[in-house]
Amino acid sequence: MKSKIAIWLIFSLVMSLLLPFPLMAEAGTVPIDSALIHPAYPEMPPYPDEDEFVDEKGNVDQDALKRVYDAWWKEKRERREQREQFSGDFGEFIARTSQEILLKSGEKNPLYSPLSLYMALSMLCEVTGGKSRKEILDLLEAKDLEEVQKNALSLWNSNYSDDGAVSSRLANSFWLNEDFPYQIETLNQLAKHYFTASFQGEMGSEAYNEDLRRWINQETGGLLKEQAGQLCFTREMVFSLVSTIFYQAKWQEEFNRDKNEEKIFHGREKEQTCSFMQSENPETYYWAENFGAICKGLHYGGVVWLVLPDENSSVEEVLKNPKFYELISKDHPGEDGKDRKFLIVHLLLPKFDVAANLRLEENLKALGVQTVFEQDKADFSPLFQHSEVPAFLSDVQQGSRVAIDEQGVTATAFTAMRMFGAARPPEEKIDFILDRPFIFVVCGISCDPLFIGVVNQPSTCKEPS
Repeated sequence: MKSKIAIWLIFSLVMSLLLPFPLMAEAGTVPIDSALIHPAYPEMPPYPDEDEFVDEKGNVDQDALKRVYDAWWKEKRERREQREQFSGDFGEFIARTSQEILLKSGEKNPLYSPLSLYMALSMLCEVTGGKSRKEILDLLEAKDLEEVQKNALSLWNSNYSDDGAVSSRLANSFWLNEDFPYQIETLNQLAKHYFTASFQGEMGSEAYNEDLRRWINQETGGLLKEQAGQLCFTREMVFSLVSTIFYQAKWQEEFNRDKNEEKIFHGREKEQTCSFMQSENPETYYWAENFGAICKGLHYGGVVWLVLPDENSSVEEVLKNPKFYELISKDHPGEDGKDRKFLIVHLLLPKFDVAANLRLEENLKALGVQTVFEQDKADFSPLFQHSEVPAFLSDVQQGSRVAIDEQGVTATAFTAMRMFGAARPPEEKIDFILDRPFIFVVCGISCDPLFIGVVNQPSTCKEPS
C-alpha cells in the first residue's frame, strides 16, 4: 500500500516588549526566489511626525498636521470596527485551547498565541474537506468555510497595524512541494481571505530551507532566529503552513528606570534576584475566586493584563477558572462595577524575556481535530489537482517570545493581587507585588488576546548572592 506523505504545519510567533525598544529589529522585504503568490497588504496612513510640519522659524503648520492626523485616526477607527464582523466566540476558543495547551506544555514558562493558532487552523480548514474540515469547523465554532473566511478576515484586519505608531504585523505563508500540482484557486482564496503568501520549491533543498528561515526572520523582526534556524523541510513533505505575529507597543505611562528595585522572585523551581519595575498610580483592580488582576495600557489601544493567583492558589487553578477568560476577553464583565475597585496601586513587576517552543499535535487531537493526522482518512482534496495525492498532517509547532521592560511590551500582561475568595480589597491603596509565579496576557489594538503566558522563572534574573 502506498504510504501517505506528511504535511508540516508550523505556528511561528513572536511578541516582543522592548528588547529594548531602540534595538528591535525591523521586518525586512528581501525578495524570496521561490515566491509564487504575494498578497496585497493594506496601505496605512502613517502616524504624523510633528517635526515634518515645523518650518525654519519653528512654527507648526497645525492645519496640515491635523489633516494627516485625521486621516490616520479615521483609518485606525475603521480597522477596529472590522472586529464587529466576527460572528463566532473567540473567547471560548481562547479558553478551550489555553487550558489544553498551557496546562500541558511542560515548558518552564508556558507561552501561547491563540490568535496565531486560530489563523493557522482557519487556513488549514481552507485546504481540507470532508470530516477533516468538519472537525476544524467545530473547534473554530463555525458552521461552514464561508464563516471561517469572514471571521479570519475580521481578526486579521482589526489586529493589523504598520503605521509607525504600533507594529502589529500578522503574516501567513504556504510552502509547496514543486513535485505536486495544486489548485491555483485554493491558493488565491488563501491570499484573499488570510493574506497568505505562497511559495513553491524543492522540498529538502538547502535553498528552499533558507527561503523559509528568511521569511520567518523577516516577519518576526529577527527575534526567533534560533527557533527558525532549526526548521527545515524534508523531501517527503507535501506542504508547510506558517503563521507569524510581530507586535510591539509602548506603555501609555513608561516605568522610571531610576525607581527599579532589586528583589527576590520566589520562582517555581528556585529563588532569583530580579530587577523589579515599580509604579504607583490609580488603577482598576479586578478580582475573582482565586486571583486578582490589573490592566496596564499600551499606546493606541493595546493592554497588558497582569494576573496574580491568591496565596492559597496556583496559576494552574487560575487557568481553569472561567472568570479569568471572561476578564481578558474583549468585552469583560468587570465593566458593570462588580468585583472591581478603583485604587492607588503600588505595582512591582519584574522585567522578563520568556520564550517557548511547543508541539501541539496531541493538544489538537484532544480538542477534536483528529482526522487530518490519520494516514488513511485525512482529506486535502481542495488543495490538489488530483484528489488521490496521499497526505496527512504530521507536525504542529509553535515558537514564541515575549519581553517586557520599562518602555513597553509586545504582549499583554496581567498583574493580580493577593486576595482570597471574592472579598473586596480592604484598603484604598494596595501593594501589587509580582514576586512569585503569575500570568500575563498581551492584548492587541482590537483588545483580542495575542499572547497568554506564565512567568514561573524570569529568564532575565540571576541567582541571589
